[in-house]
Amino acid sequence: MLVGNDVVDLRDPENQPDSIHPRFDARVFTWTERARILASSSPHRMRWLLWAAKESAYKVARKVDSRVFFSPRAFSVRIPGGETETPHPFLAEVSHDAGRFQVCLEGTEEWVHAVASVSGAGVARANWQLRSLGREAARRIPGAEASARVRRLACSAIASALAAVPSDIVIAAAAKRIPRVWWRGKPLPVDLSFSHHGRFVACAWGRVKRGN
Repeated sequence: MLVGNDVVDLRDPENQPDSIHPRFDARVFTWTERARILASSSPHRMRWLLWAAKESAYKVARKVDSRVFFSPRAFSVRIPGGETETPHPFLAEVSHDAGRFQVCLEGTEEWVHAVASVSGAGVARANWQLRSLGREAARRIPGAEASARVRRLACSAIASALAAVPSDIVIAAAAKRIPRVWWRGKPLPVDLSFSHHGRFVACAWGRVKRGN
């Protein structure tokens, strides 16, 4: 199975409504998505739920077809049903020329997180963890340090799932900068996705089956 994930810090100064360029929504979202943002009781939260759905689906689409590039409006998000403000996880569907992707969306007043796969069953089998960087994130953490933090989170989470020692898990970039997981020098059949933004880091992973 293939996975993608994205986390958004809802309190980050750069993504507050008064910091967003007036044409941002028109450039990023379809007409239907913009209507959903306007109709939401929390437009700010809905905007970034939709963004996270697009970003996480893109990460899967690029694994399906390495020629895919991130054009946000090309990833169309559909959220079934009328209940969209709940903090509990719910499924959305993202359509793109590369295929359709199922996305689990969840969030709080502090963050939103999306985990995508090629099917609902894939999302159900996916594992993920999200962690706050705490008070120290009040200052900007350099991208390289945030990347190192999320890699450590992934190593710890995967080691725990495998009843292994975290130091035996190594994550290295393979072709197209897609991360690969190794255990004691042997590649593991695990697909992995990283995300970090503001005060939060998150990772998602799933076991790859033959033909996936």
